[in-house]
Amino acid sequence: MNESISDWPDTIADAAARLRDGTLTSAALTRHCLDGIEALQPQLNAFITITGDMAERTAAAMDEELKSGNDRGPLHGMSIVIKDDTNVAGYPATVGSAIYRDRIPEEDATVVKRLKDAGAVILGKTNMNEFAAGGRGGFNPHHGDTRNPWSLDHEPGGSSSGTGASVAAHLALAGTGTDAGGSVRGPAARCGIAGIRPTFGRVSKVGIYPRCWSFEAIGPLARTVHDAALMLNAMAGYDPADPISLNTPDEDFTRDLGQDIKGLKLGLIDNFSLEDLDAPILAAMQDAIETFKSLGAEIVDVDIPVFSNVLDAPSLANIIFYEFNQALREDYDKFGADMFGEIVQADMKKGLATTKESYDQAIAEKAEHSKDIGKAFETVDAYLTPSFARMHMALDDPPDLSGNHRRFNIPMSYFGLPSVSINAGFDGTLPIGMQIVGDRLGEAKILRIAKAFEDATDFANRRPPVDWT
Repeated sequence: MNESISDWPDTIADAAARLRDGTLTSAALTRHCLDGIEALQPQLNAFITITGDMAERTAAAMDEELKSGNDRGPLHGMSIVIKDDTNVAGYPATVGSAIYRDRIPEEDATVVKRLKDAGAVILGKTNMNEFAAGGRGGFNPHHGDTRNPWSLDHEPGGSSSGTGASVAAHLALAGTGTDAGGSVRGPAARCGIAGIRPTFGRVSKVGIYPRCWSFEAIGPLARTVHDAALMLNAMAGYDPADPISLNTPDEDFTRDLGQDIKGLKLGLIDNFSLEDLDAPILAAMQDAIETFKSLGAEIVDVDIPVFSNVLDAPSLANIIFYEFNQALREDYDKFGADMFGEIVQADMKKGLATTKESYDQAIAEKAEHSKDIGKAFETVDAYLTPSFARMHMALDDPPDLSGNHRRFNIPMSYFGLPSVSINAGFDGTLPIGMQIVGDRLGEAKILRIAKAFEDATDFANRRPPVDWT
């Protein structure tokens, strides 16, 4: 099969259809993606480990299964990537660090097992911020920085940087990320793709480095909302080995995609959603609001003091720092601070400075604050915010260690709410992300809203300058 470049499918949905009509094979798709990774790795540095041999073996097996009538579903034979804090048996899981360069797990993470069972082909382990420590997306002192395919002078968002960059550049159809303070939503926003942080507990964390057990969720990144929903279908599910796993019925998160959003109420949080934004981001949000109105949605202003003047992202980030300090402390003391980058060192100091009493108080207050969140969804279907107040950072910008750049992300993580980031426009050639936030277990609804916006605009169809197509 000698497909030309123009023949290569842009989405999982396209590739799946072609696999089944015989005009594409998983082996050819996989080889195309691996060729792209080899070609663009020097520019993007999106990968820590490339699992080419495994990918080609799996692709060949998926082709044979399909020929014999065994169809595993929409992800059968699809080329994806896995963030390097997530175990893939037989391959390094470095968590972007120096100390774990040679750590090779014997078992797959639960989410990897689920994706393999769905027929996915894993191309490699993607680059990430060292131990998912933020401040500047894609920064890694041990494996090199990841660059944004929309501009090689800018960072791609973090900490799931390599997944965001590789999916945006068409090196893979989709991939996984982990998100405590915005590490799925950030790369989705800055790379112009779709990223879902699901309800806390929707996706098992077994086999994933435990950076922040109170906040962290695992979610998909893909070029379209539909593809992200297909990924989430495979990733989500109860895992008895995970104590916080939600024992809820399996769902089809694509079920409402394509339905209109007439009559849905979309909330803007007073003194929060549109507060203190860079001018291009405010303009994109205002345009998005008009698009939603044209689709029949009602825009509602809502006062939620817990967002506008009670909680703030830097204070909530102390929970992340405290738990990170607890998770890494033994290895940090064992190997010494010099084995870690400056951002990890700064996070560890902040975690050490956060007292157990203040941490326990912040966790205890969540139950009371959550009552306000429950009330907030009694009259509104979802809330709109930008993904960031300041959209892009250059590679040589100093890191923002305050947590304030995550002020639209961290509060949603604190409450465990599902959130999707999609492309809402451009500032010149750089994407602008918009976040749609739903009530607990409300993924299907926010994906419906995101898909309606995506269909009404052409933002998801644009290609970055560094692109393997």
